[in-house]
Amino acid sequence: WEALTGRPPFPVHRGPIRDQVPQMLADRRAGPPVAEAARASTPATAAVLAKCLDPDPARRYQAAHELHEDLRRQLDDRPLRY
Repeated sequence: WEALTGRPPFPVHRGPIRDQVPQMLADRRAGPPVAEAARASTPATAAVLAKCLDPDPARRYQAAHELHEDLRRQLDDRPLRY
């Protein structure tokens, strides 16, 4: 994410940890700003990044080979599988 956009996918919060945690959780539940990644890359790359950072673990890649396959497909200009 940072290599494409130049910043982390979620804001960095400062201050006491007890104040940071609720905002960090809210940021992650909302998901990453996919439109920002889409402007900085191809739609397929943005889709892979969004899947990697999805707030729901069940919607993320479930195994490294799934991510590998979609990255390979993206590089080969083929439709993503996952």
